[in-house]
Amino acid sequence: MIRRIFTAIWQMIRGVLALPGDLLRFLGLGGPALPPPAAFEHMAEDEADSLREELRAPARTIPLAVRTMGEHVHGYAVSADRTAYDLSLVPENVAVALLSLTERQLQDMAAAGPEACGRWALGMRSGIVGLPAVSGTRQAAGPEPRCGPDAAGEPRDGMPLPRAA
Repeated sequence: MIRRIFTAIWQMIRGVLALPGDLLRFLGLGGPALPPPAAFEHMAEDEADSLREELRAPARTIPLAVRTMGEHVHGYAVSADRTAYDLSLVPENVAVALLSLTERQLQDMAAAGPEACGRWALGMRSGIVGLPAVSGTRQAAGPEPRCGPDAAGEPRDGMPLPRAA
């Protein structure tokens, strides 16, 4: 208990002793000097120049494949009559993926725009959350089976065929 009392008294004494220093710093008479205004203006001008150069730089171009694929996919997403839309304009794996999407996912694609739709259709990062990957709709080309006859009906080398009993 006595320790708490001494701690409180010590904090009050430190606060009273720090008051004149705080007052002098507030009035600008004490503490570190501010940097000269010319240095700050020079830094601000350099930053403004770099931002102007970024604005003058040519706009980022969208690759042709992303743009054309995106226009077709986005056209399907915003179409009022999707059954009449010609899906032969897009690859088969993209068409299958489009036909498997829900209405909500198609609305998300319509809101995302043609560039994001094109990136999604090409299997790139599109930024559209909740869509299945297009690459997952491609038929997987796995290795040939290790047992059983080959395509010509002949037994495979080193693999005996199972015999019925």
